Amino acid sequence: MQTPAELIAETESAWANLMGIIDDVPAERLTESGACGRWSVKDIIGHLAFWDGFEADHVADRQAGLEVDWQRLNDEAEAMNAERPVVDLKAAMAANHTRLMAMLRADPDLDISTWRTLTHDHYAEHIAELRQWLAG
Repeated sequence: MQTPAELIAETESAWANLMGIIDDVPAERLTESGACGRWSVKDIIGHLAFWDGFEADHVADRQAGLEVDWQRLNDEAEAMNAERPVVDLKAAMAANHTRLMAMLRADPDLDISTWRTLTHDHYAEHIAELRQWLAG
């Protein structure tokens, strides 16, 4: 079984990998659709900014088993971020990730399975999509 410290280290490694891939995308391709379904890299950045912020705001709710309408929230976040510049979305993504990871580090009752799904596995999903898109 993975410890909280191992999960956090693994998550930060996946995050660094994700950031490296995003940083390697040429600026002219950031708004090109198809990186993840119809989403562009910009859309993925906004998506991750939203979800890390949402999870940081709802740590206690998540621990209590909060049910979330993922699709509705994804759609709302996509609409909210549509006109925001990439630089603003990247800043929000970094800030929300930092805030979320600080909260996870401070949580003595960390539910490894839930938080692995919401952090590491979520980043890994988008890493795989971005790699495939960039290779294609």
